[in-house]
Amino acid sequence: MEMTDVVLYVALFGEIGIVPLTVITGLTINFLRKPPATQHIIAVCTLLKVGRTLAAESPDSTLKATRTGSSCGGYPLNSAG
Repeated sequence: MEMTDVVLYVALFGEIGIVPLTVITGLTINFLRKPPATQHIIAVCTLLKVGRTLAAESPDSTLKATRTGSSCGGYPLNSAG
């Protein structure tokens, strides 16, 4: 879960810059298979929509081209920023 949250944060703020008081509002994670503890997991995030007040993202985690998890998250954006 921590990796998913970090990947969402980096993808969004890499796109729009730092926005004060922005926290995630919803995070849904679907675990598809348990990866081995000795392997590195790679997370790739797709920005689905970045609007004026809300951003929606979809990170996926993979292990050697095998999908291990899928998630969806949203960030409300401070309209004053």
